[in-house]
Amino acid sequence: MAYQTYLFYFVLFTSIFPLLALWVKGHQSIPLAVKLVLYFRFFTDVLCFVFTIYEGNSNPVFHFTLLINFYLIFNVMRQSYSFQKWNIPILLLSFAIFIWEMGNNSLFDSIILLNTLTYLLIAILGCFVIYRIHLNPYVNYVIFPLTAYYACLVFYALFQQEIDHSVRIYDKLFYVFAALTFLLNFTFTRTIWLKKLG
Repeated sequence: MAYQTYLFYFVLFTSIFPLLALWVKGHQSIPLAVKLVLYFRFFTDVLCFVFTIYEGNSNPVFHFTLLINFYLIFNVMRQSYSFQKWNIPILLLSFAIFIWEMGNNSLFDSIILLNTLTYLLIAILGCFVIYRIHLNPYVNYVIFPLTAYYACLVFYALFQQEIDHSVRIYDKLFYVFAALTFLLNFTFTRTIWLKKLG
């Protein structure tokens, strides 16, 4: 169990690697929307660490950061495709789900519906952008990794209660999701370091 804890913290803080690449390699070619997602991911991970250490529960962090994270990722996707008539309905839907969850859950409870619908919405929007836009570096190195990551998280969110209540399942899936998170952060780091976006 101690090994998993250390691995969790290591993977959690790999979100600093893309930021280090930004600082070392320069960030002129990286769109502001992408930079905001990267900075917010790191900020969220720091808060998750603090709440886990001092409160024993990081759920309060996700109650507030999940909606902001969705808006930031939606903005990343809008850099490639203008959702024109869908902008307001998508934003209102995500906000309505957030309000409903806040009214029906304690801050320390998991927010399964919000997680599931937010991850699903990101995955669907990402697939839509990938389908509608000709492949280019922005789609290949930003939209596709985000879409793949959140598509995998949909399955975790759907079965979160079962996973959390089964030590055997949790132990196996922990490594899968740790690897996915590490891979996403590594992909962003490599993209910035090798200047794939410009």
